[in-house]
Amino acid sequence: MKTSKLFALVLLIFNIVSCSIGQTVEEEKQVMEPKAFAEKLQNTSPNQLIDVRTPSEFATGRLEGALNLDWNSSEFKNQAATLDKNIPVFVYCLSGGRSAAAAEYLRSEGYKTVIEMNGGMMKWRSEGLTEVQTSIPSNGLSMDAFKDSIDVDKIVLVDFYAEWCAPCKKMKPELEALAEELKENLVVLRIDVDQNRKLSEELGISALPVVQIYKNNELTWTNKGYIDKETLKLEIQKLQ
Repeated sequence: MKTSKLFALVLLIFNIVSCSIGQTVEEEKQVMEPKAFAEKLQNTSPNQLIDVRTPSEFATGRLEGALNLDWNSSEFKNQAATLDKNIPVFVYCLSGGRSAAAAEYLRSEGYKTVIEMNGGMMKWRSEGLTEVQTSIPSNGLSMDAFKDSIDVDKIVLVDFYAEWCAPCKKMKPELEALAEELKENLVVLRIDVDQNRKLSEELGISALPVVQIYKNNELTWTNKGYIDKETLKLEIQKLQ
């Protein structure tokens, strides 16, 4: 009887400790929408704000006070080591993927409070929030030019991508193969959001990759995130 009671007590303590640990980990992982992120940043002093995009992306516009620590650079870990582990770190990128990876790394290295911005600069811009311009970005393709591009007799598949986007790179050869296979009825238009920022904002592109399908100048179908060739082919065949 005593052994059973002792076992039950140990099990109860284990469950309590496990729950406490789980809650601590959950509390430390903070992902906020842009407006909440901005408010939290403003009300936290001192803070450390890092932009983990490439220097060229950083140059097109950034949050005020941000440091540029490129997640894809071999120097990221050395640069991150200069941050104070006891001061909250706020991190963002273009759409949220790189900042999530960087935040996970920082947490694993013992940084006590790491706060991610959900959706990155794409969502920040879509909500009309203020940014610091460090250079004049190219507007790229205009809305009128885009409309002319989709105003054709064939079905048009538009792929919004970025060079740094891993799912976008994975999709590229599949889109090329699809374009060749269905060339009699399909046009594939790939648009780099970094080079066509204004157009991307006007079309509400807030994540990557995004695929849109147009027929007779009308948007008929859209998908956010990676999608394989065969699924796209089925959607296109529905319109033929």
